[in-house]
Amino acid sequence: MSDQRQNFYTAVHKGIRRQLSQMLTLAGAVDFADPRQRQLYCDRFDQLARMLESHAHHEDKHISPLIEQAAPELARRIHATHHVLEDALEEMMGYLALMLKEPDRARVLGYNFYLALARYVATQFDHMHEEESSVMGALWNAFDDATLDGVHKAILADIAPAEMGVWLSWMIPCLTPFEQQGMLEEMRLGAPPHVVAFVEQLAMESQRERESGLKAA
Repeated sequence: MSDQRQNFYTAVHKGIRRQLSQMLTLAGAVDFADPRQRQLYCDRFDQLARMLESHAHHEDKHISPLIEQAAPELARRIHATHHVLEDALEEMMGYLALMLKEPDRARVLGYNFYLALARYVATQFDHMHEEESSVMGALWNAFDDATLDGVHKAILADIAPAEMGVWLSWMIPCLTPFEQQGMLEEMRLGAPPHVVAFVEQLAMESQRERESGLKAA
């Protein structure tokens, strides 16, 4: 596959992988019997769930019709996995809601939640891999760059500014310097100056985080 062609998934999936990894690690370390830790975790997971639901909605609305044209069988598999992930997310939200209602069972429910999240992360990671490889391969074979670029712009136009701010804060730290520079060059062509400045700051901060992570042992 060529890495020079439009890939709808790369940046956003990097951000999602990072968030899911962090939330899984936290779920294994948080004391859900502690009211403050429990509430903080639930609040953060609620945001993650809403972002995941929005991401799936944008995929279904803008990308699924292309997959159905290019590879119908693959489209059915992707659609089926979306339903599996939706059910799993609902199951996890149920654990958290019950935990808030029955704090005396918080540790047991928290562990059940942790196991459900681990299974969800495994399924989601496998699903995102299929989208970035098989789905994009099918779309590259079936559509030209102009068509794919048009779909990408439609997705971006469909995201509210507040939501876009969250996505940028998730994605930028996960991108390589080359990818960050490419995104900044594209944004400087039309994005508001304050948005460009926000992304530039995120890119600078991510450089320090990258260096720190490479030195950690």
